[in-house]
Amino acid sequence: MFVDKYLQTLGLHKKIQDGEKFIHGFYLVAGTERLISDVGSRGVEVRAIYTRSDEKDGVKLAAALGFEEIPAPLGVEKIVLKLDFSKEKPSLRAYKQTLDKYKHEHLVEDNA
Repeated sequence: MFVDKYLQTLGLHKKIQDGEKFIHGFYLVAGTERLISDVGSRGVEVRAIYTRSDEKDGVKLAAALGFEEIPAPLGVEKIVLKLDFSKEKPSLRAYKQTLDKYKHEHLVEDNA
């Protein structure tokens, strides 16, 4: 089974600024990558994750995770972004490795 997900809320409070903002943003990206990897370790095959933002920092955060801007549907004013799991992205390496491991372990069990 393949799934597509919509990422609704991910960000830093506007009070966090300067160097602290960079550090928190780094941990937010790393944590999101770890979350995505965990999904792969459970055997969930994701085709894409979608999100949208009208904040410059939100778009930058999504770009750091490998999201790319796509055309927005009519009536949507925010920038729409997609993380396409069929593409090679650094943020998806761990996910793909854990998904492959899951498949290998479960295919071996199924064929035994």
